[in-house]
Amino acid sequence: MNTPDTWDHRAGGTGTEGAAADPLTAGAEDVPDAPSAPAGGPAAPAPDGRLVPPDRAEDLRRRLREAVQGFVDSPEHSVARADDVLEETVRCVQDSLAERRRALRARWHGDGDGRHGTEEHRAALLDYRTAVERLTEV
Repeated sequence: MNTPDTWDHRAGGTGTEGAAADPLTAGAEDVPDAPSAPAGGPAAPAPDGRLVPPDRAEDLRRRLREAVQGFVDSPEHSVARADDVLEETVRCVQDSLAERRRALRARWHGDGDGRHGTEEHRAALLDYRTAVERLTEV
């Protein structure tokens, strides 16, 4: 599925399907996946590439529904709770983006030894381009 909240360029394209041959996408099916982020922390992106893992997203949506449902009894409290949910959502997205950037950078920069070849750089550039394209579609 090709949605702005996913990262994997192999999951449905980058929106440039049908365009002239692109040197970055030639042979993209052979590009290895980026290293997985460490599990457990709030910065770990979901395995499917979403910026907010599904279980965390469901919790945030549940809390927002509760805030909305409480509006009649306590409008100010409901709005404050909704603000808290948005703040946490933004923090989760920021953490996921920062982790994704670290993983992308590690693919081509590594320990700075300069031993990465053109293929690694091409794959990294493709992933950077996909990230920016998807973020600008949101």
